[in-house]
Amino acid sequence: MCPPLTNDTWVYGSDDDTLFRLIALGSDGLTKAGYARVKHEVVTGPMPPFGGIIKTSDDLWRIIAFIRSVNPSSLKPALAPAAPQ
Repeated sequence: MCPPLTNDTWVYGSDDDTLFRLIALGSDGLTKAGYARVKHEVVTGPMPPFGGIIKTSDDLWRIIAFIRSVNPSSLKPALAPAAPQ
């Protein structure tokens, strides 16, 4: 349904900051914050925000560590900056 986190196509980029914000804000919130897609994939719906569900930023970092452990290709640097400075 939403951008996958376990394949080689990182729609918004694979850096830690972008991934943290994608999970916390969801894809609509990420776009509103000025992030743009750097790759394309068939996505049928936006990723919902989980920032209100995940209790602490430490818990969110644990989720990111898990994603990285099951998808080592996620550690490859992004080709383009994901957000404007």
